[in-house]
Amino acid sequence: MLSGFNDFFTWIFFVEMIIKIVGLGLNNYVHDKFNLFDAVVVSLSLIDWFLAIILTTEQKKSVGSSM
Repeated sequence: MLSGFNDFFTWIFFVEMIIKIVGLGLNNYVHDKFNLFDAVVVSLSLIDWFLAIILTTEQKKSVGSSM
């Protein structure tokens, strides 16, 4: 359940970041230090999500090939 909440909020904050970039424009977005902090946190969360998907897929493949 916790993983589901993590995935949900990761994507919600990603959408929020995209909306802010579109609304403010990229130049104005990067001039605010809080926006940069937010972008770093969201980017790290997305990297974590992608790595979890990739590693889980690779583990399933390695378990299936060892049998």
